Amino acid sequence: MTQCSRKGDTISDMTEADHDKSKRVILMDGESGGKFCKTLSIWSSLLHQEDIPKAEIETASKVFVGSKTIFKPLISSCPSPIGVEWQKSIDRKNFTCINVRDSKYKGSSFSPKSPLLVITNTTFEDVLYYRLRVWNRIGENFSNELRLNVTGKPPFVSTHHKSYRKTCSVRLIGKVSVTDRYPLVHTVYWTKNGEKIDTITGGRKFSKVTIKNPTLTIHNVNHQDAGSYQLTAINAVGSNKSDIVLDLPVIRIKRRENPDGSQCFTAKITSIPEACHAQWKVKKNDDDEFSLIDVNNPEYKGTSNSLPCPVLVVTKKELLENQCFHIEVENFIGSTIKGIFDTPVRYLYFKPAKHFHHFHFVYNLMRDCKSRVEKALCIIDQTNLMSEDVVIRIGIAGNFHEDNLNLISRTWKGKLPENQHIWDVSPLLCFQNNLSLNSVFKILRQISAHHRIIIKSDAYCNEIDETINSMIIVGENKQQILETITTCLEEPLHNLLQKWLEDLKNENVLTKLEYDVIAEIEAIHKLMVFDSYKSTNDASILKEPRTQSIVPNNVKEYLFELSDVHSFGIWRNSSLKVFVRKNTDEKRVKKELMKINNKFFEKFRLEIEKRILLQKQTLMQGDQIMSGLPPDDYHKGTLGGFVREINNKRKIYALTCNHILPLLDQPAYIDGYQGLNKVGACVFTTKENSCDFAAVEIADSFTDECDVAIRRDDKKRVNARLYTESLENHGIVFKIGATTDVTKGFIISSEFYDKLHHDNIFLVKGICGPFSEEGDSGSLVFSRPKSAQQTYVNVFGMVFANNAVLVDGDDDHDVSVHDDQDRNESHSNTADNVDTISENISVCYRIHTALELFKEAQKFDVQFQDDLSEKSSSSLQSYSSDESLNNM
Repeated sequence: MTQCSRKGDTISDMTEADHDKSKRVILMDGESGGKFCKTLSIWSSLLHQEDIPKAEIETASKVFVGSKTIFKPLISSCPSPIGVEWQKSIDRKNFTCINVRDSKYKGSSFSPKSPLLVITNTTFEDVLYYRLRVWNRIGENFSNELRLNVTGKPPFVSTHHKSYRKTCSVRLIGKVSVTDRYPLVHTVYWTKNGEKIDTITGGRKFSKVTIKNPTLTIHNVNHQDAGSYQLTAINAVGSNKSDIVLDLPVIRIKRRENPDGSQCFTAKITSIPEACHAQWKVKKNDDDEFSLIDVNNPEYKGTSNSLPCPVLVVTKKELLENQCFHIEVENFIGSTIKGIFDTPVRYLYFKPAKHFHHFHFVYNLMRDCKSRVEKALCIIDQTNLMSEDVVIRIGIAGNFHEDNLNLISRTWKGKLPENQHIWDVSPLLCFQNNLSLNSVFKILRQISAHHRIIIKSDAYCNEIDETINSMIIVGENKQQILETITTCLEEPLHNLLQKWLEDLKNENVLTKLEYDVIAEIEAIHKLMVFDSYKSTNDASILKEPRTQSIVPNNVKEYLFELSDVHSFGIWRNSSLKVFVRKNTDEKRVKKELMKINNKFFEKFRLEIEKRILLQKQTLMQGDQIMSGLPPDDYHKGTLGGFVREINNKRKIYALTCNHILPLLDQPAYIDGYQGLNKVGACVFTTKENSCDFAAVEIADSFTDECDVAIRRDDKKRVNARLYTESLENHGIVFKIGATTDVTKGFIISSEFYDKLHHDNIFLVKGICGPFSEEGDSGSLVFSRPKSAQQTYVNVFGMVFANNAVLVDGDDDHDVSVHDDQDRNESHSNTADNVDTISENISVCYRIHTALELFKEAQKFDVQFQDDLSEKSSSSLQSYSSDESLNNM
C-alpha cells in the first residue's frame, strides 16, 4: 500500500481507511474591519488511482466594497499538481488568465502546492466569475465557477441644528450611517462655502469632528460665520452630502382682520441660527426714525414681541395710513427688518390640474422621478416632499376687476382649501388699468415677493421685459400672462432638477440606474423651455420646414457601405453609437470616421460597441385591431389613431402597422361587445422609406361608432399637431398601446440607421419598464407641448418594434418585420447572447412620412380629427383649458 504524502494544500495518496475519513473545506475569506469566513463545499471521496486533479470553490455570504477578498482553494491530486492558473470571466463563457503579479492581487500565489487569490480592495468591477485551472502529468481540470457577490452603498448623511443663546454657539448636528454597517465610513469633513474647515484639531472656533461624532459646533457665532455649511461622508463605495445654511432671519408677515375691525399682522420667522430677539417699531410718515411700540398702548392692544411668532395689532385703520410699521428680528448673524404697508393684497387659489396645465404636467413627472433619484442616491429627500395635493397661490396687489382676473382663469377660490399644500412660489400681480407705470412700481415696491409681475394695459406687449427690482412686465395677453406665471411657478422645479443632476454626476462610478435617471431628468428639463413659435393651425396636420439629418451624409454613406457595421444612431443627443461585428478593427473605423468628418465628432462622441440591436416585433395577443379571424392565421396590433379626409368628413381611416395588415383589401377586425366585428378593409399598406404603415378605411356602417378624437397621456381629448421637426430636443414622450396602455419614455436615439432602415427611424427607452410590448405595434408616439396651455399634443411617430436589445455575436440578425415563426427560427441561436440588462428600447418611425405616402397614393388630403379641430389658432390660444378639459 502506498503511503499518503501530503504537502501544502495537495493530497497525493491515501490509505483506504484515510479515504473514508477524508473531508476537506475550501475557504473564501473577505475582510472589512475584520475577517469573514465562508464555509464551502466538502469533498465526498478521493480516488485511489492516479487521475487528473480536482478542485472546488464555492461562494458564501456577501463581500463588501473596499474589503479584502481571499480565495483559498483545495486541490486533490494524485500525482501532485505541477501548475495552477487563476481565471476570471464576465459572462461565464470566455475565461481569461488573472495576472496575480498585478498590485490589485498583492498577496496572491500561483504555487501548485498552495495557490491563493487575494483581491486587496474589492470593488463592483470585481463582480465576475472565478475559477482555478490545475494540471498534473495526467491532465488538467477546472474548479467550479464562483461568482463574487459584492455589496455596499454610500453613507446616508443628514443634518439639523441647535442654537445656544447663552454661549452664542450653534451645533450643526450631523448623522452618518451605512447600510448593513459596511463598508465603513473612513472620512468625514465639513466645508463652508465649498472650502474645507479644519475640524481635526478643533480649536476655539470649531469643535473637533470625528467619524463617530460628525457634529460641528461653531462658537461665538457672528456675521462672519454666515454661509453654506456642508457635511460630507465617504466610504469605499462613494460619498454623500448634506447642507445647512447660516444666514439672517427670513420674515413673512401674514395679515388678517379681526371681528372688531382691528388689523392683525403675524410674523413667521425662519432662521438658522434661531432668532434670539424681535421688536415691533413705528414712525410717523414725516419722521426719520422708528421708535419701539408700547405693547401696553390701547391702540396696539394684543401686540406681542415674543418669539417664535411676534404679533402686531393695530386697532384703527387710520394709524396704518399715517404711520409706518416694521419688525426687526435678530439672530447671531445679524438682523432683518420687514416693513408693513397698507397696500391690500388679495390672494386667490388655483388647482394646477385645472388652471396651470404645464406646471401640473412637469410637477407630476418630477414626483414620479423623485423616487428613482432617491434610490440612485441612496437618500430620502425630506426637504422636497412634493405633496400630491398642491395648490397655487397668486397675489393681486392694487385695484382690479373681473376682466383682469379672467386673463388668468374664469374660476378660482378665495380661500385655501383644507388639507392642501401651498406651492413654494406665490407670484404677485398688479394690473395697471388706469394707473401710471410709476404708480404701479410704487405699489409693488412696498410688497415683498420673489416674483412681481406688472400687467400693462396695452393689448399686447411684444417683449417680456425685466425692469426695476426684477419686476416683469407683460401685456394683457392671456397666453403671455400664463407662460410668465408658469415660468415663475416652475423655477423651484428647475432648481431641483439641477440639484439632482449635480448630485448624480458627483458619483464616482455611475451605475446603469444612475445613467437612466440622468437621462430622464434631462428629458424633463427639455420640457421647461416654452416654444418660441406660435402655431398657425394646431388642430390639423401641419407642413413645417424639415431639419437636416444630424448625422452627416458622408458619415452615413461610409457606415452603410462598411460590412462590419450592423447599425448606428445618435445616442442621448451626445454621441454617435455604432454597432459592429466582434472582429471589427475599432481603431481603423474610428480613424476613418475622424478623417471623413472630424468637425462632427468634435460635437458628438464616437462610441463603437461590438453588439447588435435586435428588434423584437409586436405581434402578440391582446390587441385592439387584427387581421383575419382566429383560429386561422391572424395578427393583432394597436389602432394608433384616426385621420379623415379633409373634403369628406365621413371618410375615416384607422392607422396601424404594415406587419399587422400587409395586404390591400385585407379585412380588419376589432373585439367588440358582441364578439369580433369587421370594421373595414386595408386601403393602403407600405414598408417604403423605412415606414411600417397601414391605413384601414372604416366602413360606413361603423363610422358613427368610432371615437376619432386624439387623446393625450391622461386620456383627455386634445388637438393633434403633426410634428415634422428634429427630435433631438424632445423631452418625455408617450404612447397609448393595446397591451401596455399609457407608457412614457425618452428618445434615446433621435436618428437610427441599419442596413434596412436608412431614414425616419428613432428609438425610445421606457421609464420604469418597457415603452411598448408585443401587441403595441401601431401606437402613435406623442409629446406634450412646451406651452402654458396644454390644449394639443405633438404627434410624430408610430411604434413598430419593441424591446430592442443589444446582443453579442456576429450573426446577421434579420431586423426586418416578420411574423413570430420567422423570428423564432432566425434568432433562436442568439438567445444566450442577449444582454442580461433589459434595454426597454422601442423602435419607431416618423409618422408624417407615412401619411405623405398615403396622401400621394390616394390623391386626397387627410388630417387628425378631434372635438377642437375646427378652431383657428387664435381661438386655440384664447380657448380656456378649464372649459375644454372639464367637459371631456
